[in-house]
Amino acid sequence: MRAGKLRHRVTIQQADRTTHDDGSYDITWTDCTNGHVQASIQPLTSKELWQARQVDDHSTHTVRMRYFKGLTAHHRLLFGERVFQIEGPPLDVDERHVEFELRCREDVGEDA
Repeated sequence: MRAGKLRHRVTIQQADRTTHDDGSYDITWTDCTNGHVQASIQPLTSKELWQARQVDDHSTHTVRMRYFKGLTAHHRLLFGERVFQIEGPPLDVDERHVEFELRCREDVGEDA
């Protein structure tokens, strides 16, 4: 993986769930320890978007980053004010624990 392509600094966040006495719950997002990483964020091309929609109707971007132990689809990425939800399990490129490829959905609106 060429470091020059990783030009976006993102923050990895994890969901923390707080359950109330009435059974309802709130989800808050907290930064992971050492969760700031360099990444490459690329919008899907029209062909990739068409192919992705055959499997997943929500993916909008591909994110490539160095391997981050414990990263799952239950995490999300922040890039400035933009929020990217990880869609599906991270792909460990070549199974070498060096690089992840993620399919992500950019959240837009107030519910991000």
